[in-house]
Formats: sequence, C-alpha cells, structure tokens
Amino acid sequence: MKRDYSLVLFDFDGTLADTLPLIYHVFRLLFREHAGRELTDREIFSLFGPTETGIIRKHFPTKDTESIIRQMHSLYDSEHEAFVKPHPGVLPMLHTIRGAGYKIGLYSGKSRITLDISLSHLGFGEYFLFTLSGDDVMRTKPHPEGVIRAAEMAETTPARVLFVGDSDHDTLSAVEAGATIAGAHWLPDGSNFRERKPELMFEDPLELARWLTDVHQ
Repeated sequence: MKRDYSLVLFDFDGTLADTLPLIYHVFRLLFREHAGRELTDREIFSLFGPTETGIIRKHFPTKDTESIIRQMHSLYDSEHEAFVKPHPGVLPMLHTIRGAGYKIGLYSGKSRITLDISLSHLGFGEYFLFTLSGDDVMRTKPHPEGVIRAAEMAETTPARVLFVGDSDHDTLSAVEAGATIAGAHWLPDGSNFRERKPELMFEDPLELARWLTDVHQ
C-alpha cells in the first residue's frame, strides 16, 4: 500500500519509547503506599485509558489526589533514566523521515507533564511539528478526535496521515478518522493488536523510514 502521505503521526508509549517498565514501577509504588495494594503489571495495564492523572483521580478519590499527582510526576522524572532506555533506531528514523520531506507529529494518551518529561529525557522533541497529549483533547483514543486534530494542525487531511502506533486504541482512532495505521513492533514489549490489525506492520524503525522514503520518491 502506497499513498501520498504528508503527515507521519506517532504514538509515544510502546512506539517511540519503552516507557511501560517506568509506568508500572511508578504506579506500583503509588498503589502500595496510598492504597495498601500490590498490583501486577497486568493489573496496572488494565487501568490505562485515562491519562496518568486521570487514573490517580479515579482510584484515589478520598486521598489528597493533587499531592499524589505531584509525587507521581517527581517519581516519573527521577526514575526515568533508570527505566527507559532509548531505542537506537528511533532518532535515525525521525531524522530520515523529516529529511524525506514529511511533517512529523506526536499524539499520545499521556498527560502533558509526563509526555514533556519523557521528551526532555530522550531528546527528540525537536523533530515534531507539534505534540498532542491526552490533556489536549476532549476524547482520547480510541476516539478519532486526536488524529483529526493532528491533521488540521499539519494543514492536511486524515487521508494523508500515517499514524504509527502499537495498540488497538491507535488502530481504532486512525480507522475512525480515515487515516492509515502502521504497526510499530520494534520495542521489547511488542505491540498489542487484538481487536483490529494494522494495515502495515514494521519490525524496525529504519524499515519504516526506508518504506516512507521510497513512497515519497
């Protein structure tokens, strides 16, 4: 499949960075301290959907949630380098895609603060024309709002957007918006496509970059 894409839109967690170990670690500490519960990775994963702050507000309604949110942000920042290791192919991929003339955007379900913390630690925020977080939309994935808004910000249409992600939420939001979904299957935790398979699948970031360079020629 080869289409005239103008915007390559990336998910973040599980696509550009393997942040799941950090997220599991932080939420495990928070639930242990504030709820007296020991959660497994699977149990923490099942909480995903809202932003990190949304999860805290939902599950700690009788606590000082703002204090817990500040603690979460502090842990996310201080523990980031220990738990999140950059994939060696991501920066070269972004550099190649931008050099081929594509606009590059980022749409993540993360909160704005945690997204900015990760981008600061990993150092590739400069490649994005814009970044959208879960705090920047009214309806998060799998609703198509974020993909449609990203197309508008890039002054293009959803039909010319290639959304690169690793989960059903990414696939469903792209399909509903009228964009193409490309599966990212290059990080240790792999991809999580169960309900809807992507139209394209890539096992390595540079494989995607080469494919897009070929499409754009």
